[in-house]
Amino acid sequence: MERLPITGGLYREADGKRIKSGRILIIHGQDTLVHYIRKGQFSIALKYNKHYYLQFSARGYAPKIIALNLETAFDRPKHKAQIIDISVSLLKYIPSIDYSLLDEPVAIASFNNHSDQLEFDYEYSKNKLQKISALSKKIELIKVKRVKL
Repeated sequence: MERLPITGGLYREADGKRIKSGRILIIHGQDTLVHYIRKGQFSIALKYNKHYYLQFSARGYAPKIIALNLETAFDRPKHKAQIIDISVSLLKYIPSIDYSLLDEPVAIASFNNHSDQLEFDYEYSKNKLQKISALSKKIELIKVKRVKL
């Protein structure tokens, strides 16, 4: 069965520096696979005709979820699939912060069989990004206050 190749990197939201190790939980229905991220880079291949949640995490950071709907990928041609590159940035975890907005996917994408590409819902992502940006600023303020004490 043909698969969609996805590569990418894991980064710190605060400064864009690479997070060297982490993991991806690849969730499909009741099944969960674990993929470990080494040297801040990952490469996975997902079967078409399925719906996935990818949860990216690293020690000391709040996890983020990306939803991928590959169920619409039918009658896949036999040519080599385009590689999808995803950069994921994680927020530093501070116990006193409410990260509940990250309980839902930060991005949603569906495979478009006509264009033969994975297409992200940019309106959804824009809305989530605004909320994440506000949360990131809150985290930075708390970090600055801790340093001053």
